[in-house]
Amino acid sequence: MIKKIIYSSLFVIIGFCETNHSQHIQIYGNVMDSLKTPLPYANILVIPKAEDEDIKFAITEKDGSYKLGLVKN
Repeated sequence: MIKKIIYSSLFVIIGFCETNHSQHIQIYGNVMDSLKTPLPYANILVIPKAEDEDIKFAITEKDGSYKLGLVKN
C-alpha cells in the first residue's frame, strides 16, 4: 500500500515537472481586409506539422483583434 502511494506521488511529481518545462507562447494581432477594415469574428487556425498534435484556434473580437496561447515543445 505504501509503495503504491510513493509510486503515485512520484508519477504526479514527474508529470508536473514535465509540464513546467514547456514554454508558453502568446500570439496576438489584428486581422484586417485590404482596406484596413478590421474583420470581426474571423477564424485563426494553427495547424501543427505533426499529425498527433491538436489544432489550435482563436476567433477575432469585434475590433479584429485576437490572442492565441500555444505551447512550444
